[in-house]
Amino acid sequence: MNTGTSVGVVASGPVALAFAEQWRWGYVLFALLAFLTFWWNARSIDRPKQEPEESTGSQFKLSLLGQARFMILAAIGIGFSSSIYWTFSRSYLTEAHDFSVTESMVFWIVMGAAGIIGGIAGTIIQRLGLGWSYRLGVIVVTASLVTLTIQHSAAIFLSAILFGISFIFMTGLFIVWGTRHFPDTPSVGVSLSFFSLGIGQSLGSIAAGVLIDGMSYPIAFLSFAAIGLLFIFIKTTAHPISAQETAGQPSKSV
Repeated sequence: MNTGTSVGVVASGPVALAFAEQWRWGYVLFALLAFLTFWWNARSIDRPKQEPEESTGSQFKLSLLGQARFMILAAIGIGFSSSIYWTFSRSYLTEAHDFSVTESMVFWIVMGAAGIIGGIAGTIIQRLGLGWSYRLGVIVVTASLVTLTIQHSAAIFLSAILFGISFIFMTGLFIVWGTRHFPDTPSVGVSLSFFSLGIGQSLGSIAAGVLIDGMSYPIAFLSFAAIGLLFIFIKTTAHPISAQETAGQPSKSV
């Protein structure tokens, strides 16, 4: 699921170049691809033969969010600190590093291709554990922000590789973290972690724009790297929340 993002990022580079002057048609193309994917899934995914039983419990309790608070905070923090890269890395290269549009697109494609490697998150988590894998991911994400401020082509493309790998790696880690919190209803954990990631990215994009406008690109990227590094201290505990608790019923397990 998360490496699909990397493939999309790789594809967006050539599309942006092809539709340089008519960029709106690039958005139309991706919207069409999204609709075709929806249509394909609607035809291919089997529908259950029996209607699902209606839940007898109450709706999801907000109090349960407290048990997943560290995951939520971590996802918001990583989303916040990484947002500046997604939103402003290319404009940084063209405005501050004098990259051409083509060079900045190559940078973007390299970042997306590197993200495919980040799909090994599950293997790394099995070897290092969730806690050390999370801290490793935070360090690499922040390192990519710092490296981008170095005015050398090798450092810039190294930054693209580091960010592509680490961001997709972190999204995979949040999938694992979310399913460990909600083993009986994994969709809840995955949705919660990605929703939190999206909140962080939305807030971070606004803050990054204000900071770049008021200060400069290097200061903004270094500031976001420092903010991201603060989230390395978050606990990575994953208390399993059962289906009974999710439905508002007390869990019978000890």
